[in-house]
Amino acid sequence: MPKAIVDSSTIRGKYSVVEHTADIGIVVKASSKEEVFALAACAMFDLMVDISKVRPTQKAEISVEAGSLEELMVTWLNELVYRAEVSGMFFSRFEVNSVSDRSLTATAKGEPYNEKEHPLGENVKAATYHQLDVSRSGPEWIAKIIFDV
Repeated sequence: MPKAIVDSSTIRGKYSVVEHTADIGIVVKASSKEEVFALAACAMFDLMVDISKVRPTQKAEISVEAGSLEELMVTWLNELVYRAEVSGMFFSRFEVNSVSDRSLTATAKGEPYNEKEHPLGENVKAATYHQLDVSRSGPEWIAKIIFDV
């Protein structure tokens, strides 16, 4: 059973966009570690496309590992960018099943890109380590991520 489920209906007000020279970033606030990873993924795709128009009809099971929590965030987001590019899909729903400081398992749901139904936004190429932060502040988890566009 997923510990955090995020989609276009639950993301509004949970992230903000940060302008950064030639790039773009997000700040995500969540109540759990699982939710901060799910929200970061949903916010990233919301930069790329209007995710309210992307139906969660197909799924991809994803497992990633990394050396630290921050590295895990970048690895997770870049795996999603890679899968979107290879499959031609946009994802709009993220079910994070487990997150440790070094591994994550999740299901991403979406559908193939259709230019008539999916107006494009930013061309996110990759999540970066620049000014990266994934941390807990009291009861809240906060992630700041800058993307190459």
